[in-house]
Amino acid sequence: MDISLRTSYPKNALEKRQKQIIESIDQFCTNYEKRIRELGGIGFFLGGIGPDGHIAFNVQGSDHFSTTRLTPTNYETQAAAASDLGGIENSRNRLVITIGLQTITYNPDTTAIIIAAGEAKARMIRQAIQSEMNNYFPASVLQKLPNASFYITKGAAKLLDERFLNSISNQETLKPQIIQQVITDLALAKNKKLTELTRDDFDQSPAGKVILNHLSENIDNVLKAEEQDYIQRINCTLDIPNLDKPELKKLDRITG
Repeated sequence: MDISLRTSYPKNALEKRQKQIIESIDQFCTNYEKRIRELGGIGFFLGGIGPDGHIAFNVQGSDHFSTTRLTPTNYETQAAAASDLGGIENSRNRLVITIGLQTITYNPDTTAIIIAAGEAKARMIRQAIQSEMNNYFPASVLQKLPNASFYITKGAAKLLDERFLNSISNQETLKPQIIQQVITDLALAKNKKLTELTRDDFDQSPAGKVILNHLSENIDNVLKAEEQDYIQRINCTLDIPNLDKPELKKLDRITG
């Protein structure tokens, strides 16, 4: 059904009937929203978080003041629902009725619990919790609720700053990959080259302080070594393979 019929004139009997149905559904949504508010709002909300960070069916870009409504979904939501609806060809044509983000947060005392599992949700969890409230991150609206909590697995929490900091703080020896990750993130945050970072930059970062405490050598030497490591990796990807090597010749014969 084409919901643009809300604001357009029907061209035939079928569209006229569809427009009437849409208007009927819109009125149902308004009455539903009104009833929730008459009861003081939602007291307990339990939900998950979608691949695009949505809660309920409030997909990326949903207004934080949105209410109960009939709405289309985006590709990420359609793909996630495809297995339940018999394939993407079915889910991509479905409209949904959803409560809005304001519906969920209308009652300031709402207890909201979001459950998420797996590293695939890690980026959305980080954006919901650590980013400023933004329409692009629908779940970030829960930041206004003091009783909102996320129950998540280690994988889903892997990108949270506090969880990462706690993890590296409890390690006796840090892996080189961790040191490189912290240094790289710090350089990006400071908008500096690796070798331009200073001890003050590390002291201003909780993770950077942990790195300083674990390093036994001069920080300048470590930064130069990390820079050379990146240069070496980039050069390796740019090098043209030597086709005279026996193993590559054999591969060439196999692949034609």
